[in-house]
Amino acid sequence: MLQSIAQTMKNKVVIPENLFRVGGEEFCYLLPNVSNEKAFEVGEEIRLAIENHPIMLSSSETIQTTISIGIASGEKSRKQLHKLYQYADKALYEAKHTGRNKVVLCSQDEIEEPAAG
Repeated sequence: MLQSIAQTMKNKVVIPENLFRVGGEEFCYLLPNVSNEKAFEVGEEIRLAIENHPIMLSSSETIQTTISIGIASGEKSRKQLHKLYQYADKALYEAKHTGRNKVVLCSQDEIEEPAAG
């Protein structure tokens, strides 16, 4: 099932080498120099492709599946990449906990706020 989902995702992305599995059922797609709006659009295209692509379990059985996507964007530095991953993960869990099968964009305000402490 994961192979089918990964292939569907690869078919929808412009830079397939920037798509990778980070563990379990989670994937990461790096989009350098892309606006929040464009990233959201790409996420929605991937979400719809997964939703509209039944997975063959056997010659007579297929299942429908969905995907939840979290997005974060910002400066690209090594330190920032780790933070962006954390924010995208936070957005992903928001998508999962607020109904699934959706794309959630982490707000730029959250990313730019300095850490408390």
